Amino acid sequence: MIYLLWAALIILGIAMALVLIAVLRGPTVMERAISLDVLTSAIICTSVVIMVIHGRTDLTVLVAVLAAVGFVSSTVIARFAPVERKEETMSQTAVISKMKEEGEDA
Repeated sequence: MIYLLWAALIILGIAMALVLIAVLRGPTVMERAISLDVLTSAIICTSVVIMVIHGRTDLTVLVAVLAAVGFVSSTVIARFAPVERKEETMSQTAVISKMKEEGEDA
């Protein structure tokens, strides 16, 4: 059982690294906000796995605070994020294909 928990920590670490890349590369504010929300959830899961491995129940407060911070930050970002124009939300491949249709070099 303990090996599964350590494997879960490794998988969560890899997931957090990939999500951090998504936070840095996200072309829009909303994609970065979603990535940060996923990162907060992964940190909560990591904290729970560490609690189970070490048998500590005192970290329950940390998990509750992280969940509250994640909820409040997602709500604030969704409320105050600037409205983006359609051109700003297009992905790179969509921009390149649009340029090719118009006859410009990509």
